[in-house]
Amino acid sequence: MARWHPFPKPRAMTEPTAPNRDISILVIDDDPGICSILAEYLADEGYTVSAEGSGEAGLTAFHRQARDLVLTDLRMPGLDGMEVLRRVKETSPRTEVIVITGYATIQDGVDAMRHGAYDFLLKPVKIPQLDAVLNRCCEWIRHRRSHAELEAVNRELLELNRMKQRFLAVTDHELRTPVTVLDGMLQLLVRQSGDLPEAVRSRLTSLRQVSQRLSSLVQDIRDVVRSRDQSLEVVPDDTTVAVLVRGVELDFEMVRFSRALDLVLNTGLEPSLIFRADAHRLRQAVTELIQNAVKATADGGRVEVALAVEERDPGPCLCVTVADTGTGIPPDERQRIFEACHGLGHELRHHTSKFEYQGAGLGLGLSIAQEIARAHGGGLELESEPGLGSTFTVWVPLQ
Repeated sequence: MARWHPFPKPRAMTEPTAPNRDISILVIDDDPGICSILAEYLADEGYTVSAEGSGEAGLTAFHRQARDLVLTDLRMPGLDGMEVLRRVKETSPRTEVIVITGYATIQDGVDAMRHGAYDFLLKPVKIPQLDAVLNRCCEWIRHRRSHAELEAVNRELLELNRMKQRFLAVTDHELRTPVTVLDGMLQLLVRQSGDLPEAVRSRLTSLRQVSQRLSSLVQDIRDVVRSRDQSLEVVPDDTTVAVLVRGVELDFEMVRFSRALDLVLNTGLEPSLIFRADAHRLRQAVTELIQNAVKATADGGRVEVALAVEERDPGPCLCVTVADTGTGIPPDERQRIFEACHGLGHELRHHTSKFEYQGAGLGLGLSIAQEIARAHGGGLELESEPGLGSTFTVWVPLQ
């Protein structure tokens, strides 16, 4: 076998180079001197290194503990480097193999690459040549490792999303019927409570309000499930600005009952302006935005709703803007804020009121508003500054 002249021993290093510690290398060479000096150099460069003096011993060590990289001589008695390459790739396809060959056997190095080797080195190996090939190979190993980690995280997120959707679907299925029956029975009892004492009638009325809130929550869950199945029902019809304005005024009346906020409605549009939309669904979207703004704004703050016609990509659009002077939304939350079951309020502050300051709910409102806008061929936009407030704009085509 042609002798390989070992390169000079590298300068001593006080401690391993930390960036390479994450790469494990197995050196296989039947020449004890070459094997030793090569392993020593790689260890000084910070790699996690082990060395074996034959192909058989190398494979035994590899099967005992896989490595990121195998650096093997091609021409060895017994189990040669080509067979080592084949068996390593068969056992661990992601392990990279670099083979070392002489000028006389350069074709063997080329053949090794055809069979899966990352690269080959020619004897006598020079340090710059070794470093260049190792750096490229390690960069590729780290890139592939990061990609695999991202894929694993993505699979986990997809599974969590699937579980969330299944939970919402099961919740909708299990609660819809009993809640509907409960609300209907309470409605009937309230109507027939005229001869009962005032205290009893008051309690029945309170129970009905709670059941209506529960019914509204179940409907929100159902809307989210349908939007994910692309079956959210939108029935466009001719409606007017006056209908939408009246809905906003009713929402404001409910807010004034429970919160001390400056509520402003601005519209320069003719109340008789006709546009085509599902009036109930559009009002639902605006109501969700108003509730969101109220929860984000402390008493003494301001919530403003403005209606306008703007020119957008599909043409003239009706835009409803809901602006508040509340807490605002951090930049890293501005995409996730529209995800179902994602909310900024703390769960310990949860309250059945729709308008409690910083109260937390199931985090369905903004997701529903966005899906309603999309079902109309429109969209929902957000501008926000932490501590200065947020502005949501829902828009739908006029035609």
